[in-house]
Amino acid sequence: PVKGKGKKETEVVLFHFGKTTTSGQVISEMEKAGCRPAQIEELLALGASQPDLQKQFPIVALGSVWRDSDGHRDVPYLHWGGVGRDLLLR
Repeated sequence: PVKGKGKKETEVVLFHFGKTTTSGQVISEMEKAGCRPAQIEELLALGASQPDLQKQFPIVALGSVWRDSDGHRDVPYLHWGGVGRDLLLR
C-alpha cells in the first residue's frame, strides 16, 4: 500500500547501467553511492512530475517488492508502451 500523504521533498538519483544487471548488483551500486532504492510512492511522484522521463527508459522502484502466491518477487516500474505511459510489475 502507498504510505503517507502530503508533500515531501526528495532528491532522486537515477542509475542507468546500459546493460542487464541483477537487483542485487544495482542495490550494491546504490549503496556505494550513498543512495537507497526508491519506494513506490517516490516512483509515482517522479512519474507525475516528469511524465516524459519514462519514454527514455524504464524506471524501477527496487525498494517496493511484491511477492506472488508462488513466491516470485516483482517490483513496480514506469514504462512507455508506445501508446501511453504504464505502471507495471516485473
